[in-house]
This record gives sequence, structure tokens and C-alpha cells, in this order.
Amino acid sequence: MEKKCLTLNALNFRPAQPELSCYFATRPVGEALKLADYETERLLPLLHLPAHTKALYTTFDVKADSDMYVLTMGTEYTDAVTPCWSRGFLKNYYLYKLTHYFRGKGLPVQTNLISDMDVWVPAASVLKDCNGYRVFRLRVQFGRLSDKPELLISYDGVHSVFKEPLNSSFFGKERELTFTKLLYGTEFFRYNNLPDRVRRDPDRLFPCLNKALQQELKMPFGTPDKTNRYKRYRNEIEEFRQQYLLPEHVAGVMVPDTEWLQSTQQRLPNPDHKLDMLAFGNDKTGQDINSGLKQYGPKAYSPEQDIVLFFICREQDIAMATAVYQYMKGERSGFDGLGKYAGIHFQTSRGLSVYFKDAYNPLPQICSELDKRIFDPAKTYFAIYLSPVGKWEKNPAKKAVYYKLKEELLHRGILSQSLEVDKNWPGRKTDANNVAVLKDGFQFYMPNIAVAMLAKLGGTPWSLASGSIHDLVIGISAFRSADTQKKYLGSAFCFSGEGRFYGFDCFRSSQTDELAGSIIMAVRRYCSENTSPEKLVIHFYKTLSKKELKPVEAGLARLGLKIPVVVVSVNKSFSQDVLGFDTDSEHLMPASYSYIPVSRTQYLLYNNSLTDANTWEPPRRFPFPMKVSLQYFAAGSDVSTQPEHDMTVELLSQICGFSQLYWKSVSTQSLPVTIRYPEMLAQIVPNFGNAEIPGAGRERLWFL
Repeated sequence: MEKKCLTLNALNFRPAQPELSCYFATRPVGEALKLADYETERLLPLLHLPAHTKALYTTFDVKADSDMYVLTMGTEYTDAVTPCWSRGFLKNYYLYKLTHYFRGKGLPVQTNLISDMDVWVPAASVLKDCNGYRVFRLRVQFGRLSDKPELLISYDGVHSVFKEPLNSSFFGKERELTFTKLLYGTEFFRYNNLPDRVRRDPDRLFPCLNKALQQELKMPFGTPDKTNRYKRYRNEIEEFRQQYLLPEHVAGVMVPDTEWLQSTQQRLPNPDHKLDMLAFGNDKTGQDINSGLKQYGPKAYSPEQDIVLFFICREQDIAMATAVYQYMKGERSGFDGLGKYAGIHFQTSRGLSVYFKDAYNPLPQICSELDKRIFDPAKTYFAIYLSPVGKWEKNPAKKAVYYKLKEELLHRGILSQSLEVDKNWPGRKTDANNVAVLKDGFQFYMPNIAVAMLAKLGGTPWSLASGSIHDLVIGISAFRSADTQKKYLGSAFCFSGEGRFYGFDCFRSSQTDELAGSIIMAVRRYCSENTSPEKLVIHFYKTLSKKELKPVEAGLARLGLKIPVVVVSVNKSFSQDVLGFDTDSEHLMPASYSYIPVSRTQYLLYNNSLTDANTWEPPRRFPFPMKVSLQYFAAGSDVSTQPEHDMTVELLSQICGFSQLYWKSVSTQSLPVTIRYPEMLAQIVPNFGNAEIPGAGRERLWFL
């Protein structure tokens, strides 16, 4: 079978000339760039300058001063004899030339000449009092996607800049505003770092919109565009190429190809749809979660057998609570009940439910009522909280009620499931008194509620049919709470290779010793219930340094385990820089389980709803691929290497599999739970009183 090629968002290019003459000074000259120390050390002898010269500055091919030194070298690595400019120097040269090219066309450009450059092309803004710009990011790189120089072009959406300058009365009212970036002609400056020439010309300084400023000015955020992002992205970069990057446009700078770079698409082997298969009760397998649970039941029932359910809600929401209860008992059409669907057999106790009056400060009354209840320690209590506050509530005090109640219940050993009263549930209506009631239709959401409750109660709704039971997989991620701005590490989210959950821990980001300790504790717990793992797989939010790995290796040695450690770095934000498009497909999205190498140890991995089993069905969502990096540490080795091909395939397949273990919904996801679960945890825990999890809360997925 002939392999398919994916079209990348990159262009190969050739230098505009085989040799390049550049000018240098030993002091700052105009807007000259100061070279890095290693570049200075390399060029000093070639310029016949003393070795003790402290710094070199360059204006590239522009002689900005009569005392500058000139040096001519090659631009292509054709042989080992001809001296050539370093790739780092050439990257800065191309960015310098492209910056002047785009600014010469009147387009704003943001670049620090050692990184990517953003080109802002005028467009319409959906926001009042703003000008819009389509932002394109350009990156010059060498030999990453091919054996030639490459110009990577990505699209960053529409950004907005205020029409009013910084010194206008529009911003002069008595209020504190968060300014970060300002546009001045075709240049950008930080608000707190303006040069004198810019400060003297405030009429030309225009604030760029950011989220904080948008919120402070009470400007609408708009609805996210959920249409096919591959088509939008591809159309934007192709139009940009046609308008600005044809060879005749950038003559004298570079000679870009007129066709996009291509890369051979590789597929994870999926015989008999093994990657799509999930394991349910009695070792039965299936591809559809909902039908699998209906036919075979969950993989493992909850160990809790004496479950008592009760409600916490406003008095006016008792009718809705009654309807939810009826669905859970299987007394309403369309859902067979928690017992039949998920094996959750529960009872209720008269007088146990709590009804409150104050929608926005209910905790005092709720806690007072809970103190009056008698809870049997031999039973497992589960609260259904009907929240009058929505998920997107902006008021911090109202939003905090959910977190505080969750914490209060955990301290009492009570698990909980929250349902928003005012959410647009299927079948939700309001009666003549504006009281929420549920008509037929709510049954479509009940499977999601059931699997989340089962996972919270310690059951396993489903697992992976093809996962390796001899691997221990631990997910570690760092997230900053948007509400509290506290950074946390969600660590020790432990699973066996086939998806059995073993517990988790949560630490502040500075507690690296405890982080390593939590990994070793997870290994010890796994070994007590199973044979020793064949390898330890760590899903980390970044590549792991040898220093960070040392405590883990020491702990494994203390346990007498000589096993390899594989660090799989999964970028939690989907890749938007390097992308591959399937131009043979109408929707352009490559099928799931496709991947392409983007460096020796890094891959783009596609994980979506388009599989071999449903190529005929139009995709519901269009997620961009994950960027995955692999580090392999053999037992006792101090050096990370690239895993063998078979192990690479196994690890990439494992990531796709772990995205199917999202036990909050019967819909599959595009990110593995080793990344999703720590993120969900970090959104909640920083809001707890002492930012700690009650002891028993570390063994259950109570945050789903």
C-alpha cells in the first residue's frame, strides 16, 4: 500500500546568494544586534580581533558606521571546507531581513530577532472601538522537517488593537487598567519599558487588547468558532503565502519554494481495531462506550456496597431533585437507572437531604444542617448538589461556593456530584413559577453522570483492551489556577498500562522532593498488588532533566527495581506551530492514530474521532494534534536515548488509549487523562481553605 503524504505548514527555501557579507562593531551601533557569547568567540579570530574583545554587534548586510568590520562567508553547507555562517547567525539574519521587508509594507511586526516573529495583517475586528489584525507567526529553522532550510508559517487568529491612543480620554477615567503591549507604527513595545522616542509621541501609542483589559472594560468575549479549524488555518496561511511570500516578493532575502513541504504520514498499527477496543464487564470488548456499558456493564463495580444518596439544593429546586432521583432509580423513560447501567445500587434516608434558601451564600445553612445529621461510618454517603451558580459565573464569591462545599463534604468523607440548575439540560423547562423541572430528554445526560459517579465511588467504568498490564503510567502536570494564580503540580496520577486507577497526589510546584517521593510511593503500591512493572512511563508536562530524574532512580534502586524509565512529554496545548493537512480529505484533518516525526525524538500525534471504523462519518470536532517528545532511560544509564521503533509505536498508542479513559463522559477525548485529570484537580484544590486535599480524597476521583 502506497504511503500517504501530509502537507505541512512549512516552506523549504534557498539562500538568495551563495555568499553573504556582514558588518560588525565592538560597540553598540544604531539598532545593531548584540551577538551571543558563543557566536562572538567563533567570529573574533575570523575578524582578526583580540580574543579579549568583550562583545560583537552586527547590522548584518548594512554598513551602519564607517569603522565596522566586514566578513564574507557562505550561506549553504555544501562541503566541510568552505567557511559558512552558523545556522543561529543565519536565522537571525533572515528574521532581520523579513522584519524590514514586512515593515516596509506597513505591517506591524513583533520580534526580538532571536525567536519567532509575528506579522500583523489588518483585518476586521468583532469588537467595538478596535482594529483587527490577523496574526501570522514565522519561524526560520534548519533541518528539522527536511534536510533544507525551512520557513514555518502558523496562524494565531485575529488580535485587536484599540482605535483610541493611550493618552485619550477613553482610558483616562479613574480606573486601573492592565496594559501590557502597545502598538507604535509598525513596532510593539511593553507598557512598562517604553523608550524615550516612543514616550514623546503618545498620540501614536495604541494599546493591544488582552484578556485582563477586556474584562476590566467589560467587553464581550464572544463565542468560540467550532467549525473546521483545519480549513480556516490552511486557507489563512495559503492566502498569506500568495500575498507576501512568493519568490518575487522576497527576492534578495530568500528563495522560498512555491509548494508546501510534505511529510510521509505514518500510522499506528491497528489490526482488528485493537486501538479502538475498550474492555467492559466479564472481559467483553467494544468500541462504543454507551452500548458497551448497557450490554456488558462496567469493567469493575464500586467496592462500596452500602451507598446512601441524598440531595443538597434550594427549596424551590426540590421538583428538579425529584426528577433527577427518578432517573437515577430508572423510573423515567430512556435510562435504566444507576443500578442497571453502572452497578451503583443505592438507598436513600428520610430527612437526610439538605434544602437551603440563600442561593449565593448557602454554606452556613448547609453546614448547620449537616451537623445535625447522623452519618453511619459503615456507609458511603453521596451528595447530589443542585447548584444555582453556573460554571461560567464571573463573581468570585458566588463561584467559590462550589469549591467550599466540595471541600466541606470531603472533610466529612462525603462524595458529591454537582448539577447546574440553570444549565440548558436536555428536557429542562421552567413552570409558571419559574421553577426548573425536567421533562423527557434529560436521559441523554444520565450516562455521563453515571460513569462519573462510578469512578468517584472507586469503580472502573471501562479500561483499555490492548493496554500492557505490566506498565505503570504516572501523569504529572503543572497548572496555574486562573482564579488564585497559584501554581500546582498534579502528580502521581497512577494507572496500570490497561487503565486501572491507583490513586494520585497533589503538591505545590516547589515540592520537587515530594514529587519524586510520590512517584516511588505509587511504584511501591503497584508492586504490592501486582508483579514488578516492566517499565515506568511518566507522562510529564515537559522534558525531564537528569537532575529531576535522579531521586526517582534512587527510589527505584531502593526498591530493588532495575527497570527502564520512559518520559513522555505531552504538550497540554495542542500543537499550532507545526501542522500536517490531509489534502486528499475534504475536511483536511488526518485520521486518528496518524503521526509524523518533527525531530529525532518529537512527533505530531493525531487523536480524534476519525478512525478506521468510521471514516464514512463526518468528524464532530477538529482537534489539532498533540506534540509528543520521548526520552528513554535504560536501567542504570545516565543518558536519555530515543526508544526503539516498536517501543515508540507502543508509547504513542498508549497516549491515544489513555485519552479514552476520561470517566466524566461517554464521549472520547483528544488528550490523555494523565494530562486532563491533573488540570481538573488544579482548578479546584487551590480554592480550598488550606489548599490541601483531605486524606481520603487522594484515593478517589472525586473531582470529576
